Amino acid sequence: MALLRPLNLTYVVEPGAVWISSAKMIQGDAAKPQAEPRTTEGQVLQVLQSPVLIEFEDIHVSEILQFMADSWDVNIVLDWRVVRSKGRPKNDTALGSPGYVTDAIVAHINLKDISFAEALHLLLRPLNLTYTSDRGFPWVSSPEFVHVDAVTSAS
Repeated sequence: MALLRPLNLTYVVEPGAVWISSAKMIQGDAAKPQAEPRTTEGQVLQVLQSPVLIEFEDIHVSEILQFMADSWDVNIVLDWRVVRSKGRPKNDTALGSPGYVTDAIVAHINLKDISFAEALHLLLRPLNLTYTSDRGFPWVSSPEFVHVDAVTSAS
């Protein structure tokens, strides 16, 4: 804590991770709706429980998700309404979206001995993204879109 205080940072311990951020961001993350998997399909649930070992640096989230999809033989869908694709200008806006949530660049991630589901959560959270499993695959989007789509499909 003594190292974090001069930087106006704090931390929170969660299963499989220690989050270091500002108190405001940690409180904001806690207030966001968390999506629960909406499928009981055995294969995707089995993959979500599989152990993960990944390490990447300065890479677009889509490349990490592609690696995970290929390595664990599962489809992962990335919602391009909220993630700026590689090479798109920063002032470009997504059609039909309130705007990009993230430029999707992961500076560094090193995860081991945690589940695929926890790895997805830890990868996506700093990018203000989340996922839900629906129709047999993980779907990655903003918490707002995941929550809205969950409510819409439940009605």
